This record gives sequence, structure tokens and C-alpha cells, in this order.
Amino acid sequence: MRYLGLVAHKFIAIALPQTAFGRNGIVLFVAVAFIFSSSAAAQDELDTAPPPIKAISKEEQKRLDDTKDPRDRLQTAIMLMERRLSNAQTELDARSYLKMNDELGAYHGLLDGTLTRLIREADGRKSSFENLKRFEAAIRPQILKLELIRRSAPIEYEPYLRKLIKVAQDARGKALEPMFSDDVVPNMRPTQRP
Repeated sequence: MRYLGLVAHKFIAIALPQTAFGRNGIVLFVAVAFIFSSSAAAQDELDTAPPPIKAISKEEQKRLDDTKDPRDRLQTAIMLMERRLSNAQTELDARSYLKMNDELGAYHGLLDGTLTRLIREADGRKSSFENLKRFEAAIRPQILKLELIRRSAPIEYEPYLRKLIKVAQDARGKALEPMFSDDVVPNMRPTQRP
């Protein structure tokens, strides 16, 4: 840009006395120089891959529904989520990025479905709080795996991976919220004075 300014300055000094256009020629030259400099400086927008469908497969849903005990259901969901993450890593290593994206979408569906069910079942009993703690503890290493996948994946998959990492981090927080709600520790209101 600085070079362009020097060239424009020299051109103006030389062209001004010799051109019949005078000021209009200078304005035209500066406008053309500005247009070309801004288009050269502009960057193309990054094409991003479309986000995958966030859904649980029928087999996984049947397997979760067949498990009646909440603790066993949570263990099954965590195992299925781990499998989806390892499948995504395998597909990434094989450079099969669309399949990796599909595996991450299935992981996202399992994550949301498991969290929703755990929060719905959190009724203040110790066992439901323990399940929420287990879920939170299982998500922690999965966030690290997602970060490793994000670093290795092509740049067009990064926006969705960043979003998925944020969703997993938020899921950890949401899993702990019921343990600190008003049901567990009531808010003490200060006594009112007349």
C-alpha cells in the first residue's frame, strides 16, 4: 500500500501539468488505485463444511431404551459416546472427513440426549447426583479428544468442532447445576425488619 502511494504521488506530480484532465484525472486515478488495492487486500471467505445431523442411530437408541437401570444406561451412553469419538479419530486418520463429521454428529446427539435425560431424572436423590457427576467426569477427557480432532482436521471443519467443544463444555456445567440448585441448598433470605 505504501508503494502504491509513492507511485501515485510521482504519477500525480508528472501527470498534472501534462494532462488535459487536471484534477478529474487525479481523482479517477486515485479511485482506480483504491479499488484495486482494496480488492487485493480482501481475503476470500473460508468455505466451511456443513454441520452433521445430530441424531442417535436406531440401534443405539434401542440399546439405551432396553437398559432400565439409570446407572447402567449412563455407562452404556458413555461407552457409545467414546466409541463415536474413537470412530471419528479413525476416520480422520483415514482422511475420510465426511464420515468423521457424521460420527461427530452422532456423538453430539448422544451427548445432548444423555444430558437431557439425566437432568430430567435428577430428583434430588443421591444416586441421580452421582450419575450427573459420572457424566461430568466422563465428558472431561472427551473434550480433550475433541480438541485433538479439531487440531488435526481440515480447517473447513473447525467451526463445527469449536461449536461441539463448546457444547461439551456447557454440558459439563449443566450436569453440575442440579447439585447446586435451590433444592439442595436453599437460599436463605435475610429477615425483614419492620
